Amino acid sequence: QLEHEIADLDQEIEELDTAKREMDDQLDEVKAAGVQVTRDEIAMLETQKGTIGRTLGANENTRDRYRRQVNELEGQIRVQVRRQREAHDDQACQQTSTILVNILERAYATIRDEQVQELDTEMNRLFASMAANVSDEDIENADRRKANLRMIDQVGLQRLSGDAGEFEIFALNSRGRSMPPTEINGASRRILALSFVLALCKVSRTYAPLVADSLLNFMSGSVRSNTLRVTSQTASQPILLLTGSDLESQNEVNLVLEYGGATCTLTGQWQHTDHGGDVVNLTDERRVALICSCGPREYCSVCERIGQSASSGWRHRAAGEGVQ
Repeated sequence: QLEHEIADLDQEIEELDTAKREMDDQLDEVKAAGVQVTRDEIAMLETQKGTIGRTLGANENTRDRYRRQVNELEGQIRVQVRRQREAHDDQACQQTSTILVNILERAYATIRDEQVQELDTEMNRLFASMAANVSDEDIENADRRKANLRMIDQVGLQRLSGDAGEFEIFALNSRGRSMPPTEINGASRRILALSFVLALCKVSRTYAPLVADSLLNFMSGSVRSNTLRVTSQTASQPILLLTGSDLESQNEVNLVLEYGGATCTLTGQWQHTDHGGDVVNLTDERRVALICSCGPREYCSVCERIGQSASSGWRHRAAGEGVQ
């Protein structure tokens, strides 16, 4: 019985060994398949790792490139912001400058208009003073084809058409009609121009010598005296070159003596020398001008010339007394 059991056990052990070998074989197969799968997975993971690594490298390059682009864009943005701020500041400055220019232009226009009005008023006053008390005798020798002082009622300045900054002198008659310069005689034009110059110097507070040669030409009577007096009183430093005929009346002589800070006489020795000469004391054959300190209508042996005596008993001189 025991032997039979041992034999059964041996048989069972062999079967178990066989089963074990089969299981080992299966296990070997399973292990081999799992290892291959694992190897494949590892290989795939390596491939993915390499791909991911390359992608990461590319992404890092892209990131660096994007970062540089971002830096450039930020720089451009800063530049544009600065330019925009500068443009805004410039625009604000320009607006401020425009406002200041407009203010200054309006202020200048106001000052100009006020000064022009003041000049217009002063010019009218001076003209009226020089043209005061005009008599028939004063205008009897004037050009009757042209307007005289009696016909001029108002003078002044007016704007030129189409130009707000330019002005011209005008003269109006009693009816308010404009009188062009070509319609006014010579003496009236002289007084008109002189009234403007004197008024301009006074209004602009200009202190400068006023040099006038033969100022009283074409004038006579009260007009001559008025013009000489107003010029001497108004101009800051009048220097008048007058001929003997300009000082024929005692009124002009008195005005020269009253207002003249200094007077001198210039006698031209060259006059009439081709016909023997009429200067009594001819001192220089070069025909130069003699300068002496004698006053108007004052006898002077240096300036004395041969000629007809005037009604006052003084002799004519080829010279003009300068009033300074």
